Amino acid sequence: MPVGPGTDHDKSAAVPKAQVRRQLERILASETVSRSERLSRMLRFLVEETLAGRGATLKEQVLACELYGRSTEFVAAADPVVRVDARRLRDKLREYYSEFPQDEVLITLPRGGYVPSFQWTSQASSGKSAGAGTLEPEQASKPPAAARTWLWLAVGSVTVLAGVGIAIWSATQPSTADAPQTLVPLTSSPGNEWWPSLSPDGEFVAFLCPGADPDSSSDICVKPVGSETIHRVVATSAAEGSPAWSPDGREIAFARAARGKEQGIFIVSRVGGAERRVSETGTAVAWTPGGHSVLVRDRLHEEPAPSAIFEVDLRSLRRRRVTEPGLGGGDWYFDVSPNGEKVAFIRYQRPGVSDLYVAPMIGGEPRRLTEWNTILFGPAWTPDGKEIVYAVNDRLWRISAAASKPGTGVEIPGIPEPARHLSISRPRLRESARLAFYTPREQITLRKVDLRTAGSGGILGGIVPVAASSRRDIPGPFSPDGASVSFTSTRASTDYELWVAASDGRHPRQVTSMGPNTLMMAHAWSPDGRKVLFEAAVEGNSDLYVISAEGGVPIRLTSSPAIEGLADWSRDGRWIYYTKVSTGMRGEIWRIPAEGGSGEQIMQTAGSAPQLSPDGRHIYYLDRPPDGGVSGRLMRIQVDGKAPAVVDDNIYPFYWSVADNGIYFLREEGGRHSIHLYRFAGEKTQPVGTLPFRLAYFPRGPGRLTVSREGRWALVNVADRREGDLMLLDNFR
Repeated sequence: MPVGPGTDHDKSAAVPKAQVRRQLERILASETVSRSERLSRMLRFLVEETLAGRGATLKEQVLACELYGRSTEFVAAADPVVRVDARRLRDKLREYYSEFPQDEVLITLPRGGYVPSFQWTSQASSGKSAGAGTLEPEQASKPPAAARTWLWLAVGSVTVLAGVGIAIWSATQPSTADAPQTLVPLTSSPGNEWWPSLSPDGEFVAFLCPGADPDSSSDICVKPVGSETIHRVVATSAAEGSPAWSPDGREIAFARAARGKEQGIFIVSRVGGAERRVSETGTAVAWTPGGHSVLVRDRLHEEPAPSAIFEVDLRSLRRRRVTEPGLGGGDWYFDVSPNGEKVAFIRYQRPGVSDLYVAPMIGGEPRRLTEWNTILFGPAWTPDGKEIVYAVNDRLWRISAAASKPGTGVEIPGIPEPARHLSISRPRLRESARLAFYTPREQITLRKVDLRTAGSGGILGGIVPVAASSRRDIPGPFSPDGASVSFTSTRASTDYELWVAASDGRHPRQVTSMGPNTLMMAHAWSPDGRKVLFEAAVEGNSDLYVISAEGGVPIRLTSSPAIEGLADWSRDGRWIYYTKVSTGMRGEIWRIPAEGGSGEQIMQTAGSAPQLSPDGRHIYYLDRPPDGGVSGRLMRIQVDGKAPAVVDDNIYPFYWSVADNGIYFLREEGGRHSIHLYRFAGEKTQPVGTLPFRLAYFPRGPGRLTVSREGRWALVNVADRREGDLMLLDNFR
């Protein structure tokens, strides 16, 4: 058994992995090595690959491709970059140990190879220097005793530490298949750490970590399980997401949301460095077991369509469509079975309404496994390929992949923390797996903003909390007289319900009790201020409802299988205008009598989220449905469906609101959120002011902007606290 620090060490005894990694971090943090990013990356890569048992693969060709982005046609004789950097790294290691001879663990890079060696130093056992050895040719001068010790060890024969059988946070306790399940924190740093991806051997986790700037997008970080040492692998100003380990544990694929050549799906070495883009578009990625292709979430761009899953061949970069959703938001999170024959995925009928499906990788009709009709996270296959683990209502569940009819499966016990995004390692035969998940801690509350208070620098003031809670609140519209506000909230349950309060936040009261399996949004008040129009998804069907502002039984206005929502009430009280999506992502503007009845289509062109002009003569709408925060054109059309015209070409869904004097909307400029006004009089746009905070999840839900009818007040929601950590369920079976 390896000996620990603080004891008399046998220099030939294997150094525990945890000790090697601690020494690695000391070296990387030193001024000697930290000044060179390239050498730091090389050292980390060589050490981690060796600890993972892949030292035999550390050849010049491999390093050139993985660390320096060279092609597979790399010729070492013509490009000695690897050899040059390896020689420089040896020099840096000698320099480091000359400065810190008291370190107990010695990491060396023998000449003529790229597999580092790990040994206890003589200081670890006796505090005395080792005997002299043969000097390397380039060491002509006689170094001090500590350096001679290092030089003797540098050319000695050592045993490479390999294997995966040691639990990282307890180096002396082997992980066995019959060990008890334990739940431990995986990360604990301040901020939001989420979307975990465990390496196949379960010894590392890649995840989204906070950027260096508090207002910047997340980066991709990697840390060993059981260590607090975090290595930032990808750090840019763009938004990265969906980290995914390659089957051999050498690379990480990820998605980047940006513009032009900076967006798409990329692959990078586990230690960072050169990236290669394998898809120009895509918002999520997973590997196939063979490592020759990846799956990406994307859509066909000829017309608005639900997102589907595509397979991208990494050699030719050709893509093949795997799933074909017909309606709604499409297919989101996904995972390939261990044998590569099936893909499990979450399919959304509309935002907030989804379930788990399984389909053959070669294509074909998917089979529905669950019947929740709500927001699901995951999925992740168990290592034996028999079950699929997923998250719903902040709890983890597992269900048989062979289930013949939709169900729920069984809840995984012993997890008191909320659980969302998850990942499962791929252990060797008869070894237990590890399961990582994200546990959020968030508080999203309402703020009322006085739009006439822009002061010095254009910063808006007069900001007050409205009906504050410790849960999640989404703004709804002001009542016609501005005395009340409607909003939806999870303050009474895990599901959103409709609430009404005075506009200053006093006397909040729950108006609906729709129960589970709902996603709700408040849309409009009746002109007399007595009723509230809202949409809710019940049992997977999204429809419009009207309810008294005092509460009671809601009246259902629509009931077709289509998605019906994003509505407004005409000023004369006769009509309700709404969005209807019958196929794909193509929204249409319809209207229905306010008391109910048959609906009629207003125009033949695509449109979404209608809002009526104050005089009732025009409809303002977006030319595309809400889709992950993507902006669209704000259009105007006559109520009879004639004379469409463009008002603005860059409006985000849920962040615009029609008032008597014009249309208020949100812009993001230099990392700050500002409100602008398109005035009906003169048809010109002018800035109103800048908010002293960022809105919740802009431009992706659940944020929103609504404005009172006279244009004095805005209602927004702010993430007062949005943090989270990763948890690890060890010995998961």
